[in-house]
Amino acid sequence: HRFLRVNGKTDGSSEGDNTTQMLLGYLPYLYARNTADALVIGLGTGITSACVLDLPVDSVESIEISPEVVEAAGYFSALNERVFTDPRSTLRILDGRTWLSSMPKKYDMIISEPSNPWQTGNANLFTADFFRIAGNRLNEGGILCQWIPYYNMDSSHFKLIIKSLQSVFPYVHLWMSGTDTFLLSSMQPLEINAQRLDNLFDRAEVRKKFEDMHIETPGSLLSFYYLDTASLQTMTQGI
Repeated sequence: HRFLRVNGKTDGSSEGDNTTQMLLGYLPYLYARNTADALVIGLGTGITSACVLDLPVDSVESIEISPEVVEAAGYFSALNERVFTDPRSTLRILDGRTWLSSMPKKYDMIISEPSNPWQTGNANLFTADFFRIAGNRLNEGGILCQWIPYYNMDSSHFKLIIKSLQSVFPYVHLWMSGTDTFLLSSMQPLEINAQRLDNLFDRAEVRKKFEDMHIETPGSLLSFYYLDTASLQTMTQGI
């Protein structure tokens, strides 16, 4: 069992955080109109990027600001080898917000999993301004998958981040695993693609990873789905 700590804060592991890291990689696939190009902001252990590479994608770019984290990710090679060997994978050591702001490229799926918003230097990745930048870099029908932790954060701050996301994206769904939440956001109406849900379990390597997380069927995966757009709007009303 290996875990990755940055400035004393655990940001990923080979076991305890697997459900979160893997769901971040797979959930956007259930919604995105197309899945050719994906961007992952925050490499961490590399497990999320490796999960995206399990999917029918043409390219996956992983952005990581810390070269030390990239080096540490090598210790998780049993779970992330594709990130370093798959020709579809590109790893960039730079700031994710700067990349989105300065490059004209657009993506079908953007996955944002920085460290916690209360960690120094991370708060600007949980703002309406950042969400607006990300939205401008999505193709039509594209999906932003934003990780937001519920632990070590009071309810008002948690809802404020969601409200900031809603100020940019008219359609948002919330999935949840323990105290980790995943906000799937789009400029177009959101609908889970039932065929792709089945396709995930038809892929042997993906099915094995789900089984390791005790997710045996498409129905058990759907049990992580909590709130739709209307429900989230009710939750953040008055914020």
